[in-house]
Parts: sequence; C-alpha cells; structure tokens
Amino acid sequence: MNSFDELLRYGKEHMDDEVSIDYFAVSLPDLQVFTEDLSKRNRIHCLFLIGLGNLGKNNKKEAEEAFKKVLEMDPGHSEGRRML
Repeated sequence: MNSFDELLRYGKEHMDDEVSIDYFAVSLPDLQVFTEDLSKRNRIHCLFLIGLGNLGKNNKKEAEEAFKKVLEMDPGHSEGRRML
C-alpha cells in the first residue's frame, strides 16, 4: 500500500467520525470552542485527503469531484481551490 492509498483509506474510514472537543485540552484557541462544527471540518479534511489520494493515483475525475465537494462545504478552502 502506497501513500496515496493511505490517504484514500484514512479519508474514507474517518469521513463520518463524530468529532467533539476535549474540554481539558489546553491547546485550543478560546474563541473557537463554541463556534465551529468540528464534524463538518473533519468531513472537509477527509474529502481533501481523498482528493489528494486520487490525484496522486491519477484518478483525475474522482479527485476533481472530491475537491468540488470540499469547496461546496467550504468555499474559502484555499488548498482545495488550488488543487482543483
């Protein structure tokens, strides 16, 4: 299994993870604690990894679809826009 396969595997396995804040974490910025949907951010990240994995495997259509989904969910995702 190569690195691109690992990106695809990770993205697919963790796409639907429910992410929550560990309130005892000391590294979180105070202002982000209650304002961000962490599960949505996780889905965006996983879609981006899937796009990268597909791009690396030269699956251009699948990569484009993943990056488009990233931008639908987060139009300001600069790396998603750059990869597309």
